[in-house]
Amino acid sequence: METIVPTPTSAAGPGLDALAQTLHRFFHCLDGFDYAGLLACCTDDFRWLRQGRWLDGPDAVRAALALRPRTQRVAHLISNTFVNEADAGSAKARDGAPGATPRLPTEVATESYMTAYRADIGSADLGSSSAPARTVQPYRINRVRSRFRLHGDIWLLAEQQLSTEFEFVAALRPADDTPTPIGGTST
Repeated sequence: METIVPTPTSAAGPGLDALAQTLHRFFHCLDGFDYAGLLACCTDDFRWLRQGRWLDGPDAVRAALALRPRTQRVAHLISNTFVNEADAGSAKARDGAPGATPRLPTEVATESYMTAYRADIGSADLGSSSAPARTVQPYRINRVRSRFRLHGDIWLLAEQQLSTEFEFVAALRPADDTPTPIGGTST
């Protein structure tokens, strides 16, 4: 498995593009069980509020992720990402000479939505079937608050908080071959 690393700011473009690259790579690595790649997107002191529990540092993240069922195919779709102005306005800027052109901040916060889909495919080999995973609806929609820190020319995640905004009832039941309509029963 190839480890994915964050894209340097100069290659991803300025501003939100570079932040979104790191955020998208983080979740892409999570979906592919590439935890080394996921942690390459993070600072050494990364904190993650995941499933209602704070994970402090790489060891805590690795331990929590080791408990994920390997038979589940998961897709985290990130959307509506924006720089959070309240945090960006107080972001720490690089030191510069008086009267110099302002430089990039060294810390920036974003907010996004994450729609998660999941299905048990019955195999730990994610590439074992060409058939698509079957699911009735999304699993949940989370609000994602991320704080990035600039390391050289790469934006890394320093903190991330996931909070559930919507949880879909049918997604909480074991899957079967007869989807149940939302708000109704199957016939």
